[in-house]
Amino acid sequence: MITKQKGFSLTELMVVVSIMGTLGLVAVPNVVTSLPTYRLRNSAADMCSNIRKARSTAVKQNRDIMVQFNIEGRTYTIGNDKPIALADGITFGHGRASISAAEAGDPIPSDGISFADDRATINTQGLSTPGYVYLQNSKNETFAIGALASGRIVLKQWAQSEWK
Repeated sequence: MITKQKGFSLTELMVVVSIMGTLGLVAVPNVVTSLPTYRLRNSAADMCSNIRKARSTAVKQNRDIMVQFNIEGRTYTIGNDKPIALADGITFGHGRASISAAEAGDPIPSDGISFADDRATINTQGLSTPGYVYLQNSKNETFAIGALASGRIVLKQWAQSEWK
């Protein structure tokens, strides 16, 4: 009686390993070059989400909440909570953006924060002092997080020549 052996031959394994190695060599540079964009997108989304949460908290707890931005420390603080650090490689700044994200077309602040005294206050009705915070990465890509006077919190991305 003849029995068949199960498994892979050495040649088959070598072919699979070489294909995986080739795919890895192609994929790694793409991952490395897209990492700054990924970090910027996540930092902007996190900040936007945290400010929206602060707005909800201000209304729910019937108290004003201040969001303070620290340019040198690359952090922002909501209320009396611990400072929240920006991701590695992300700073306050407008990158390649050449016009303000504000509808009025205000000039872009050189430090990346248009709120007076680098702070936004959200009142008990959910209304906010208007302004924008600009975040940039090492590739000079830019996102803007804005608080409108109506209390609406917006997230915009600079796309070559306009905000989207």
